[in-house]
Amino acid sequence: MKQHRQKNTSAEHFRALKETVSELRLQIAACKQVEAEPARGIDFSNGILDQSLAGIYVINNGRFSYVNQMFADLFGYTSPEQVVDKLAMTDLVASESRDTVLENVRKRMSGETGEIRYTFTGLRKDGTHNFVEVHGRSMVIGGNRSVIGLILDVTDRKRSEERLRQQAMVFNITQEGIVITDPQCRVIDVNPAFERITEYSRDEIRGKHIRFVQSGRHDRWFYMNMWQSLLGVGNWQGEI
Repeated sequence: MKQHRQKNTSAEHFRALKETVSELRLQIAACKQVEAEPARGIDFSNGILDQSLAGIYVINNGRFSYVNQMFADLFGYTSPEQVVDKLAMTDLVASESRDTVLENVRKRMSGETGEIRYTFTGLRKDGTHNFVEVHGRSMVIGGNRSVIGLILDVTDRKRSEERLRQQAMVFNITQEGIVITDPQCRVIDVNPAFERITEYSRDEIRGKHIRFVQSGRHDRWFYMNMWQSLLGVGNWQGEI
């Protein structure tokens, strides 16, 4: 039987994303405060946008008319000048995501939807892929309808989610019994193999102290060593 703990990072990723969006809102508010001073406002706004933790872009007629430094960094370009008026939006999208991106841009440009959020596979300058999340909307700039938005690199989050999915699959199909407990050694979850081996269902044992399944075949030194491993290292492997 194995003792195993799995740390879910989804909440941490959500908090990080929320903090980034909140920061952008503050940046936009700061830009509005200097609108009464046009020259200063332009310099100030450009400085704010270039320091943003998210990529910011504007698309006109299928091409980028503005991107900030972070946007360029996300796709492996050294400066916005390598992107603006030189690349089409599809140049930064992996082939498997192009139809999705084109359709979402079409919806915003046509007015079918004003705001949209989705994830796609990006194509970096060196040919490698990353996963990005887009928060975009359509708006009129200089009399022309454009698409403006922010973009975040979520590659680490997607990889973490994939690892969790794989771990969940192993948890469910392995032939070895696995039990997950809280720091007080009370059962949080067990896998199907554990249910088969012990003949206790998940519902029967959940919330109980793990000593509930002691076989009575081992002396107290065996259990002392097991608990020392669980509490000190975080896991234990062996037979009960």
